[in-house]
Amino acid sequence: MQRGYLILIAGAFLIIGGLILILPSAYNVSSLLNSISANDMAKLILIDMINKTQEQSVSNDSSLFDMLKIESKNLIIKGSKYLVSNDNQTSSEELLRKLAYNLGLNFFIILVGIILIVNGLILLISGTIIFVYDRRKIRRPKV
Repeated sequence: MQRGYLILIAGAFLIIGGLILILPSAYNVSSLLNSISANDMAKLILIDMINKTQEQSVSNDSSLFDMLKIESKNLIIKGSKYLVSNDNQTSSEELLRKLAYNLGLNFFIILVGIILIVNGLILLISGTIIFVYDRRKIRRPKV
């Protein structure tokens, strides 16, 4: 058996192996993202925004309108932080941690599958070149 055949077969195995890795991982990522409800995502975004928001201090030379605007904004921030309890925050952090872990693992598997497919394509191209080269070498009349 010529060496071109072996390289072609190895390239086909790598491409099939890459597809076997990519397809279930892509399905898992899509089903994972579809399973998260809009309420959970809104809760994660809201908690993150509330935790990053700081209360603003009122300067002594500000006008009455600016002072009312800043105080009302601070009141909304305090009320939002009060409404978001620690129980909701820990459950949303746990959900975010689980989501990040699963997505990271699936994207790593997809990356490995893409690398396998690219290597398989390189093997198919090089196997075809070696196969053609070996056939030309065998059929060439010796002088």
